[in-house]
Amino acid sequence: MKIEVTDVRNEQDDGFIQAQLRAYNADFTVKDLKALRVFARDSGGIIIGGFRPG
Repeated sequence: MKIEVTDVRNEQDDGFIQAQLRAYNADFTVKDLKALRVFARDSGGIIIGGFRPG
């Protein structure tokens, strides 16, 4: 087995992993998929950090 860690995007590899995760999770999840965003805001409501999908 070889473990690879990279910051280089590969559409084919990303697509494979996404398809496999969706297939596995299909038995355990609701079929209503939505992309979620996470924001960290300061006390004044200004965004100071966050995450959004690809």
